[in-house]
Amino acid sequence: MRLVAKPKPKSESRKLQPVDIHIGMRIHQRRIALGISDEQLSETIGVAREQMQRYECGADHISALCLFDVAVALNVPIHFFFDDADKSVAPDVSPPLPRQAVEFAAIEEWFGDQGMSRKETLELVRTCCHIKPPVRVSVFKLLSSLAADI
Repeated sequence: MRLVAKPKPKSESRKLQPVDIHIGMRIHQRRIALGISDEQLSETIGVAREQMQRYECGADHISALCLFDVAVALNVPIHFFFDDADKSVAPDVSPPLPRQAVEFAAIEEWFGDQGMSRKETLELVRTCCHIKPPVRVSVFKLLSSLAADI
C-alpha cells in the first residue's frame, strides 16, 4: 500500500506559519549579528536574494537542506532556529546549547522581547564584541548608568 500525501488547498499552503516566521526571525537576527548581508548569505547557500528575504520574513517555507546550509553559513546548530520558540511553534526537544548560543540567548533575554530583532541592537552587540574586555566593561558601565537615568 502506497501512502500519498493529500495536497493542501492553495489558500492553506500559502498561509504564513508561526514556525516559518520564527525561523526567519532567527536567521535575520544571526545574520545581522554577524554583519552578513542578505546578498552574501543568499550567495553562500545558493538561493536568490529575494528568496532569502522571503525566508527571513517567514513568507516561504525553508527546506531542511536549505536550513542546514543556513546553519553552516551562520555557524550555529540547527536547534538555534527553534530556540525561544513558543511551544505551539516548536516543541522543546533541543539539546544543550553551546557556549556561543547561551551567550546570545542571554543577550536576547537582557534586551527583552523585541530588542534583539532591531537591526541597531544587533549591530551594537556585534560592535561591542570587537572592543577589548577592559574597555568593554567601562562601556557597559557607562551604558548602564545612562539607562538608569531614563
